[in-house]
Amino acid sequence: MAIHQPLTLDVILAEYKQHQRRVRGLREVTLHGYEPFMRAFLRFALGQDPLDPTLLTPAEVVKFVASLRDRYSARSMKAVRSALRSLLRFLRARGYCDERLELAIPAVAHWRMATLPRCLTEQQLKQVIAAFDPTSACGRRDRAIVLCLASLGLRPGEVAELHLEDIDWRRGTIRLRTRKTRRGAMLPLHRVIRCDARISSRRRRVPAGGCLCISSHGRQPVSHPRRPPQGGGRLSRTSMPRHHRDLRQARSAGATGGRAAVAAGAAMTGSNVHAWVEEYLAYRRGLGFELKSPAWLLRDFARYAERVGHQGPLTLDLVTRWALRSRSADPAQAARRLGIIRSFARHRALFDPATQIPPMGLFGRVPRRQQPHFYSDAEIAALLREASGIGPRDGLSATTYVTFFSLLISTGLRLSEACHLTGKDVNLEHGLLTIRGSKFRKSRWVPLHPSATRALTLYAAHRDAAVPAEPASFFFRTQRVPRLTPAAVEKAFARIRRRLGWSAHGRSRRPRIHDTRHAFAVRRLLSWYWTGTAIDQKILALSTYLGHAKVSDTYWYLTGVPELMALASERFEGIAQRQQERAP
Repeated sequence: MAIHQPLTLDVILAEYKQHQRRVRGLREVTLHGYEPFMRAFLRFALGQDPLDPTLLTPAEVVKFVASLRDRYSARSMKAVRSALRSLLRFLRARGYCDERLELAIPAVAHWRMATLPRCLTEQQLKQVIAAFDPTSACGRRDRAIVLCLASLGLRPGEVAELHLEDIDWRRGTIRLRTRKTRRGAMLPLHRVIRCDARISSRRRRVPAGGCLCISSHGRQPVSHPRRPPQGGGRLSRTSMPRHHRDLRQARSAGATGGRAAVAAGAAMTGSNVHAWVEEYLAYRRGLGFELKSPAWLLRDFARYAERVGHQGPLTLDLVTRWALRSRSADPAQAARRLGIIRSFARHRALFDPATQIPPMGLFGRVPRRQQPHFYSDAEIAALLREASGIGPRDGLSATTYVTFFSLLISTGLRLSEACHLTGKDVNLEHGLLTIRGSKFRKSRWVPLHPSATRALTLYAAHRDAAVPAEPASFFFRTQRVPRLTPAAVEKAFARIRRRLGWSAHGRSRRPRIHDTRHAFAVRRLLSWYWTGTAIDQKILALSTYLGHAKVSDTYWYLTGVPELMALASERFEGIAQRQQERAP
């Protein structure tokens, strides 16, 4: 698309806002939150007015994101990512760039609802409600507002927009004109809230069409446009482009220490592959990814490229030769290794177009999950019997490992989750475990069966008698070591497995500690099937209990376990047969 007149930053943003209002219907709050990031990006990549969006490159997108990764949290980086994607899609619709710029926007490791919710206890809520003065108009109004928030779960903005005609006193309903989804709703109105709101509106003489949240002085609330919070908030303003000169091309100032913040498109040799790998790992980790296994494999690839004396850009031949060097007997291991390098190659291609990206599925599909081993009752009894013999006999190790393995079997916790439990995370009074920052950085509460609570209480008493512990210390420990580490538990389990003679012969695979988690899930699903419980109504609770990121991960057990698959087939056949009998 030809540019008929010089474009300025304000012109581009004005056209962008007009386009988003007309085509996508974005609200002013959203556009106002995106604007600081878009201004910073365009100044960073294109400099001062006039601007030529056709000069944007994928490398500039990567460098801009890299310049912000140390200043913003993962949640704020998600907002940056959304703003950039929205802007680049607009520029592509105008013909200024292609889809390569959108592909250069990296993913951010942030998962919604990963933290434990903060809430008021029942006693705290009663104290808040009792703090309002029922004899004053302001106190009655505020009490009604709090009841709406606590009893109906309304958002503050929804309460502020309520009008007198939105409440049907006879039917006991309340109408919300617009919600976050831009759709209205009709909710039942609790009797206590109805009385408070009616008394408050009568004594304050709210006019027809007036807002119920009118102030005690009779003035309507002033509506201010939302501004992005400053000081580390989600949409805090980015610094001006002058602070990022060391990350831009064609600028006089160099990067700190004489090195570029993000690798540029130099020719690939064995000597600088290591630097590119380290820069790629730092870039991805700055976006919230841990990359434990990929880091080891990428560094091994860099050593291989240096050993064979590779020159030039990344080639398909180099990648495939390295991927096939795996010593594993698993045929899918080469495909896994290739997938790690493919992500690295896609990143390198943003800077060096001559980089060859390995095609997906070159060595076949990577199996998502292997068939796990499911412990029988006899195997569980044998595991706990052998764990009770771990020495020294007069020490704490035997009791610790028996309790530890019992907790894994009865709750389905991951190994790392149980190892990281502290005394404050184990609430024996209420029978509740608090899992913090687990896989996908998710935290959750895990209720315990009364028998599990009693076993943990006995272990805590025995542990404290042997080695007094502080509440902040780790819950599981031995006589000499202040905590159980995953490596130590794996080593102890391997010794027990050798003594019991457990191998892959006659099994789907060699038993692992993680298989106790699968056994817990399968036993729970089988119990629900045998009692005739509706699985679709219960499986979401099981998914939350296990800490799965998606409920589809829990549904996998229905297809990955032959026993569950058979029961599901029988139930489906019964439903189909009843439908045929009802058919005319």
